[in-house]
Amino acid sequence: MRKTILGSALCYLILLLALAALLLTSGSFWALAGLCLLLLLPLASWAVNFYVRRHLQADILTPATAAKRTAVSCRVRIRNGAFLPVMRYGCQVSIRNDLTEEDQTVTLTGSIGAKGESSQTILLQSSFCGRVYVQISRFTLLDYLGLLPMKALVKADARLTILPDLYPMEADMTARPAYADDGTSNRRGEDRSEVYQLREYRPGDDIRQIHWKLSSKLDELILKEASQPESRSLLVFWDKRPGGNPQQMDALAEVVSSAGMALLQSGVPYTLCWTDRDDLQVQDISEENQLLQAIPSLVKTRGSAECRLPKTDGYSRILCFGTAPEEQLLTDGRVHFILCTEEQYPGATTFAPQNYSEAMQRLEV
Repeated sequence: MRKTILGSALCYLILLLALAALLLTSGSFWALAGLCLLLLLPLASWAVNFYVRRHLQADILTPATAAKRTAVSCRVRIRNGAFLPVMRYGCQVSIRNDLTEEDQTVTLTGSIGAKGESSQTILLQSSFCGRVYVQISRFTLLDYLGLLPMKALVKADARLTILPDLYPMEADMTARPAYADDGTSNRRGEDRSEVYQLREYRPGDDIRQIHWKLSSKLDELILKEASQPESRSLLVFWDKRPGGNPQQMDALAEVVSSAGMALLQSGVPYTLCWTDRDDLQVQDISEENQLLQAIPSLVKTRGSAECRLPKTDGYSRILCFGTAPEEQLLTDGRVHFILCTEEQYPGATTFAPQNYSEAMQRLEV
């Protein structure tokens, strides 16, 4: 926009000097009339814009969700309710991914007739998931010659969530002692997140409880018999407070979502928890539809540094996803860290953002 104004000012100055020179050398009436018109035109246009700027409205139309690497149309519509036209305008549109914190700016230009509207389309496409926030950050009216810019209070915004790609993952929750509500442990029950015993498969058993890894080694089907149910036995926690680069945040979004789906397909309900920009978010997940409804909120933004940690009382096992281990949870034996980082941490599962789908094909804790 600044280059446009400077270019217009340079052309205006050259034209003004040319008419002034013509008037001095010829004394022509038409040269005088042209010079006067050239001097008055920007002022008259500025007066028109001063009137028009109070009659402008805008909106931005986008779909609610989109897939990664898929171009979607974002429509920016400006309506002029005045009886005079908008001769020229410049509209600066800011685009920000709240999860990866990537920023982009697009400038739209055009004109609008009296009682008319202007509609322009921006193609949005992202390689990373997250909530994309689109807003008009600046709107400028220009006179006919583009010399006198005038800001107008035109605001509009929209939000588009780029969803993560779920990829196939197997979930194998290995045996650990589980404690039921009455204080007993290692009792047969329905909680598939805790194993009561391993035994041979019998006709009629639930195939989701087959221990496929051990079965392949022993060349016979081995079943993981569930233990007694426990209240809120598994917590899946994505700690987004440490942040990370766009590749890490995108990889974690897909790993957490895919791990959540793998747990459900293995018959394991859980509590899903994540740090958000405002506060800690907690949802109980027992069906695939519940997870699919939670994913847009899960990948929306990165977490605030002031966000509190979840209460871990009542959970026998905690899966903590992030880019670095949380110090307050390091000494908790129930916690297993799954980290997207190049560094290695004792006892933690780590993966790189470049090959997360290959490294995290199996969730085994």
